Amino acid sequence: MLPWHVENEVDDEPRPADFSYLDRVRAEPGVEEVGCDCGATCGPACPCAAQHPWGHLYGADGCLVPLQLGIDIDVLLQECGPGCSCQGTCVPPPAHQDCPVHIRRIPRKGWGVIADCNIPCGAFVCEYVGERVTTAETRRRLRDYDAAGRAHALLVFREILPSQTAALRINIDATRQGNVAAFINHSCDGGNLILLAVLPRGCMVPSLRLFARRNIEAGEELTYSYGTPAGGHPSRVQAPCLCGTPACRGFLPRDPA
Repeated sequence: MLPWHVENEVDDEPRPADFSYLDRVRAEPGVEEVGCDCGATCGPACPCAAQHPWGHLYGADGCLVPLQLGIDIDVLLQECGPGCSCQGTCVPPPAHQDCPVHIRRIPRKGWGVIADCNIPCGAFVCEYVGERVTTAETRRRLRDYDAAGRAHALLVFREILPSQTAALRINIDATRQGNVAAFINHSCDGGNLILLAVLPRGCMVPSLRLFARRNIEAGEELTYSYGTPAGGHPSRVQAPCLCGTPACRGFLPRDPA
């Protein structure tokens, strides 16, 4: 059972097949999460806020401050979490509440996600939820998906760490188990959403979250950039892109894994 309204006026498929809902990321055995204690307070001297030049991540409305200020985000974002003395209760509730959306069958594209209300710039839309898997398992699954000719929602996310000497890699497969993020389509022009890694203090692994890049009107399809189409192993299948924007590069991004 999916917790969203599903529309399909294109064909006879009543709902996304072979897919079950998850409300949080599920870690594959062998993927560990270890907490730490930052001892944060929620005032101006909060160590979490000090990680960013603009201070706390969110305004009182729960919207992401750097997006509202037009600041390019090229760092791992950090927020108060279970390792803080406040237990993360200082984070405005809207910053963790999914925006109202529904799933719609879209001609040529397949399933897509539609905004049910106006969404302001910087608002949290949803987390990318699925199975967190190892890199070895990611490679195995990608081979299997390619061999079966199956479209998938296996996301490989890389982020350069502040030390500039290492990169963080997160693999989340939402192909069979996940949330509404699995049905948000790619757009070569960047789309109206942005995928960012946010680390609650006290957690070792960030969550991957989608935020509004600009003001979004009710009824708009939600899209974001999966990456660039360049690269990848020559044996990997390269799927055509159907985003339809003037910036379309012709093929969906793929990860070399």
